[in-house]
Amino acid sequence: MLFTVNDFALAEGGTFGLTGGGFSGGAGSKNGMGPGKGSAATGIGAGHGGRGGRSVEAASPTFGLVYGDAERPTLPGSGGGEAWNAQPGGGCGGGVLHIVASNSISIAGIVDATGTAPQSHKSGSSGGSGGSVLLESKTFTLVQSGKISAKGGDSGTVTMDAGKYTAGGAGGRIAIWTGAELWYPEMRKSRYAVSESVPVEWADCFS
Repeated sequence: MLFTVNDFALAEGGTFGLTGGGFSGGAGSKNGMGPGKGSAATGIGAGHGGRGGRSVEAASPTFGLVYGDAERPTLPGSGGGEAWNAQPGGGCGGGVLHIVASNSISIAGIVDATGTAPQSHKSGSSGGSGGSVLLESKTFTLVQSGKISAKGGDSGTVTMDAGKYTAGGAGGRIAIWTGAELWYPEMRKSRYAVSESVPVEWADCFS
């Protein structure tokens, strides 16, 4: 989702919800969708900013992979797998938000590009990975009430096999560019978050 504006402000109490807006999870013993898809075999969560979680039985190197651009993330999160012939299935990946503001961006609410937990409560199901948030502006403000999240979906509540074949999805990517001009290298870059909700004041900005 791309917005090109002069100014963008998300008020306190407001939510920009992109949870589960990325690639879909697998259903009916299917792998998830997307470049970091989760496995339907032994519980491997979807990857994105990092590798997807792995169950105690997981050994495959071809699922839950890292992908995307750390500095300019624009790809959705991938879906988790679902190992049983059940509907619905694995968790969905988080969506994408890209805002280009010629002047300012102010976040007092919540921007949420989180992946979801699997809807199936069967062993082997896995969570979707977090999506992408890319913000570009001359000035950027995150007030105390604001939060930007691209967490991965957890392994969910499993009712079979004590959850030993389940895994959560990886976190997504967050990048915030600010500066006098929207052009490298004048802009400053904040480190992206690969997991958890990281308020920008925690990030290490550098020229």
